[in-house]
Amino acid sequence: MKTGDELEIFLYGDTNKGTDKYLYFSNTPDSVESGKEFSVTLMTAGYTGSDAAKDCTVVLKNTETGETVEGITDENGIVTFKADKGGKHQIYVSKTPYAYAVLPIAELEVKAAQKPVEPEPTRKPEQAVTPQPTETPQPTVTPTPAAAKTAPVLMLTANGKKTSVSLSWNKVKGATEYRIYGAKCGDSYKLLKKVPGNYKSWTKKKLSKNTAYKYFIVAYDKDGRIAKSANIHVTTAGGKYAAVSAITVNKKAVTVKKGKTNKVNASITTTGKNYLKHTRNVRYISSNQKVATVDKNGKIKGIKKGKCYIYCYAQNGMYKKVKVTVK
Repeated sequence: MKTGDELEIFLYGDTNKGTDKYLYFSNTPDSVESGKEFSVTLMTAGYTGSDAAKDCTVVLKNTETGETVEGITDENGIVTFKADKGGKHQIYVSKTPYAYAVLPIAELEVKAAQKPVEPEPTRKPEQAVTPQPTETPQPTVTPTPAAAKTAPVLMLTANGKKTSVSLSWNKVKGATEYRIYGAKCGDSYKLLKKVPGNYKSWTKKKLSKNTAYKYFIVAYDKDGRIAKSANIHVTTAGGKYAAVSAITVNKKAVTVKKGKTNKVNASITTTGKNYLKHTRNVRYISSNQKVATVDKNGKIKGIKKGKCYIYCYAQNGMYKKVKVTVK
């Protein structure tokens, strides 16, 4: 740090058994050259010490154009970017596997690539040239850019038994591996298991009865991460806590015009009154936000003509689908 540098101080409290994490970039460059790759390292500092922050989503944003690029940190907390345009950029963290975290923001300047100066060729004596017939110039064909892919929806459902939790999920097209993360509620997530892409279920055994646990799952193909489920919560049996037994929706299908809205109402049924609540009773997600979006209250907005699904799911991942048609 030099005289005149600005310093930001973050104060964070132990909200849940010392699991707070302060994330920071350890080697962010002040400037880079456009078109060249560069790496940054994301680290954590908490009550348990410092470590690499893996499986975090880091975003590189051009603050002048608004364009963004995402990357996922590896097991060493490293993520690599390449900025194609010059200008001022921000690097920030948008997603983490931690329950509570303070997220960093860094700034850097991307400079235009310097073109190498080529030496002038040695002149040769001019020779007589026989004129060639003039060719008709061919029109330049500009390739049509490929449409951006919509991330597939990965739904994870948990069923708590007395000393185990059974996890199941929908198959994601192209997935070659699934990575399952979990922990007791209040503790930091840990990688529990890697399973092949043909798996659609797995059971975590040797758990404590009447205890709350949390899980999420990430799908990978040969090129990297392609989908992540929501964080879900489940309580093992054998005690006083109730579980979600059913979820109901008031509509199986919805039609909405582009730019207009409609609403779906969903509710849950539990096995008893002593229901340990970690999230909203029902959460919502759209299978294609380019067609329709949905807010936390189930209000659907038509974006463009097409069809998609709205998933209405409880905190244990149990869900119902609502078909949406946008006209």
